[in-house]
Amino acid sequence: MKNILVLSDEPIFATGLRQIIAGVEGFAVSTVCSNGKVMIDEIIRRGSPDLVVVGIASFITLNVFNQLQLIAGNTAIILRIEDVVPEFASQAFRLGVRAFLPRSATPEDYIACFRAVAGGGLWMPGNLRVHLLSIIETSLTPREVQLTMLLMQGLKNKQIAWELGLSEGTVKVYFSQLFLKVGANDRFELALLVLKNLTPSQTPDLWNFGSRDLKSGKSFALSRFSPQLTIQQHAG
Repeated sequence: MKNILVLSDEPIFATGLRQIIAGVEGFAVSTVCSNGKVMIDEIIRRGSPDLVVVGIASFITLNVFNQLQLIAGNTAIILRIEDVVPEFASQAFRLGVRAFLPRSATPEDYIACFRAVAGGGLWMPGNLRVHLLSIIETSLTPREVQLTMLLMQGLKNKQIAWELGLSEGTVKVYFSQLFLKVGANDRFELALLVLKNLTPSQTPDLWNFGSRDLKSGKSFALSRFSPQLTIQQHAG
């Protein structure tokens, strides 16, 4: 039996979900929590459920998913959310989210979603699937991570050059190549792209990685949405 914990402050939704699940063999709604604190206390007290359905918009953040991973281990998370930014979805999948259900989802959608996720798969609306196919993954080298983290700390090229033991000209060349690599026009766009991709578990290690020593360097994957690829896919 797959146990489902529901986080929702909408009694009508919780009741409707119970009715849907009652007719599906192998699934049961074990608990309905009205807020995040109650949910976390419930997981700590009773153990991790198989699935968590999150229906409170204010609870849908990468930091929350990171906390859930620490508390609930491999519990699969299903989000009831209307609009999803592709970059956010890409990062959410890395933190245990396995499905996005729009508010307009039908009972059949919920059943298909639960079965897919329980079987180890993903579930999402078709338009989000198309957008995720248009995500470009770019891996930054340890040196590029150093440059980016120092840039995000507000350092100028001259200061970054001193920090890394490089010439200012070399730093300028590095940044020019990096902008081209990730599709950013300037320092601001690069910083914004990194912020969109940073998960809470990565932040401390990457933020402190600004020294000259590359031996313990960390790589970092950037995901960015390419509207051009979406247009090409629809045209094809």
